[in-house]
Amino acid sequence: MVNNLYTIILNWDDGTFVWQGTAGSINDAIKIWSDGLDLNSIGSSLSKREKFLFDVHNESPVLLQGMKNVWCISVELEGKLALVNIILTIQ
Repeated sequence: MVNNLYTIILNWDDGTFVWQGTAGSINDAIKIWSDGLDLNSIGSSLSKREKFLFDVHNESPVLLQGMKNVWCISVELEGKLALVNIILTIQ
């Protein structure tokens, strides 16, 4: 399996949080990123983790119109929009 480099950018609660790592697919990248995300470090309650992970894992990434290799998902975290952009990054 070929691993690609992905960049994931989370915009939530006036903050921007960036992760970069390798994965075999966009869905694998989202899972690796979200499973490793420390919600406490971005200002969220750890008690919200299970719902956040369920929502993120069940969203289907949408290719942004007019873009190549850039997708988006959106979920709610503590009643606020969490916008997640996923970019297949050329190494």
